[in-house]
Formats: sequence, structure tokens, C-alpha cells
Amino acid sequence: MNILAQNTNAPIESKRELTKAKTRRALLKSALRLYSLEGAQGMSMNKVAKGAGIAQPSFYNHFESLDALQNELSAQLKDHYLSQMRLAWVNMLKDYDVLTKDEFNQQCQQCLLMIFDSAFQNIALFQHLLEDRPRFTTDIENQSSLNNGLGNLVSEIQEE
Repeated sequence: MNILAQNTNAPIESKRELTKAKTRRALLKSALRLYSLEGAQGMSMNKVAKGAGIAQPSFYNHFESLDALQNELSAQLKDHYLSQMRLAWVNMLKDYDVLTKDEFNQQCQQCLLMIFDSAFQNIALFQHLLEDRPRFTTDIENQSSLNNGLGNLVSEIQEE
């Protein structure tokens, strides 16, 4: 059965494309689960593929490398999860000049509660993101590949 895309002018997706997208999401979910449990040191193509229920060689049908998967996972976390926290912080600060001290304190408290609630729901993930971030040097080329993608996520957010 084919499903119409949201845009009515968009082409109908084939069953094969839907299956491929489902497998790709399963790989990303498996990688996130592994990363939350073991950090970058515990991730391997074999473990990610096994967690998604596919054979390791099939991994290459979806990602060219483990780094490519980590980069996509990092972008998704940043765009869909961590950006919401950053946006809450920015929205709180944009009204700073017109808020009373009590109003600002209330908005600050709500913002921080949202951030901490999100972090505590995924404490292992946040711990690994902090542990795997590049330290002591800003020269990416001199760092291991484990610090690419997910490891750089915290640094990217700090720079913003």
C-alpha cells in the first residue's frame, strides 16, 4: 500500500522507500540507545546494525560509515531536541527588558525546569555527550574520530 506524502504534489513513496526509511530510523534509534548506554567508545557498526535487526553489510545501504551515522544523529538531536532547550532560553531572555524581576524569575524557573526535566529523562545520553566532547584543543583534525558528530554536539551548542 502506498502512502501519499504530506504535499499533495509530492510523488507517492514506494514500499521499498518506506522500508528503507524505516530501517534508517531503526539504525538511528539503535545508535542513540547504544550511545546512551556506552558512549562513543561503545559504538560499532556491528552493534548498531544488530540493534536495528539488520546484518552489518546492510548498514552501508543506509550510511557510508559510522561517522556519517553519528553526524546525522548529532544533527537530529540538535535540531529536534537540544534546540528546543536553547530556544526556551532565548525566548526567556528576549523579554528580559520588559519583565518585572518576579516575572523574569518565574520565566527563568520554568525554562530551567524544562531543561532539567529533559536532561534527567535522558541523563545517560547527556552524560556521554559531555564526556565525549572535545577537550583541551579546538583543532578537530588532531582529535579522534570518536569526537566527531556526537562528541562535537555540546561544543557546537556552546559556540551558538
